[in-house]
Amino acid sequence: MCYYYIATMKRPDNNAEVTNLEKVFDDTIYLNLLEKNTCGYITQYGRVQPCPEYAMNRRLSRHLIDYIVSGSGYVEYDGREYQVREGDLVYMRKGLTLCYGADQNDPYDKLWIGADGPVVDAMAELYLGGRDIVVIHGYSIELFTKLKNEFNTIGYDERVIMHTLLNLFLTLGGVEEQREYNKHSELAVKIKNYIDRRINERLSLDEAAEYFHISKRHLIRVFKERFEMTPGAYHNLLRLETATHYLTNTKRSVGEIAAALGYCDQSFFSTAFKKQYGVYPLAYRAQNSN
Repeated sequence: MCYYYIATMKRPDNNAEVTNLEKVFDDTIYLNLLEKNTCGYITQYGRVQPCPEYAMNRRLSRHLIDYIVSGSGYVEYDGREYQVREGDLVYMRKGLTLCYGADQNDPYDKLWIGADGPVVDAMAELYLGGRDIVVIHGYSIELFTKLKNEFNTIGYDERVIMHTLLNLFLTLGGVEEQREYNKHSELAVKIKNYIDRRINERLSLDEAAEYFHISKRHLIRVFKERFEMTPGAYHNLLRLETATHYLTNTKRSVGEIAAALGYCDQSFFSTAFKKQYGVYPLAYRAQNSN
């Protein structure tokens, strides 16, 4: 569907205004509820295809949220230019007069949502503190795709719409990101406790992932985000630190210590120990024993 606009555009590198410009871009509208009157709703949902000439200078009559699918562009407001690129979630507050558009050399493909109503106004104030422009990098397209699919299958469901808007504002305000971090941090601590209980045995990440009902890849990522090392590296360090205690405070042989810590081979244990502490176990004992 091709839409025609009368637009006035101005870019910082060109002070000349262009007016009465028709058919400046193709904009596919998936949803149009501009006449709907309710406490909070998505007024429009659409997609702008890549076009070097795409640019708008306007006063926003509703809150606008963009997702940059690919390419790049800009938002200009109050003397500042915000560069936006693939994966960015961009919020522009209702009532602003601003200019936004695509980069002429790498025009973006973007999905956009217009939202309005007193509840949406309240969300913007509560979660964004009245901020005018918010740009979040590295956002997933999943929510926008899911929303479009729901429009196609079940139509406009206000409960779904409000839940979607809440998620977007939580993300824009950093609340959802903090929640996700807290959830991952708690899981990482549980994984650490799981490893701590297995100091005397070999660690299987496949078994650990199955225990927590997550993928091995997710387990490694969550643990590394929290402790800045992989679960395997932490388990190895934990065993070697325990080995130093055995060497300096007991008369156990190197073979006995290796077996007690789950190493299948004394030579492998000694090599790992030297790599960590710079000396072999017996030399460490000689240097540190009372």
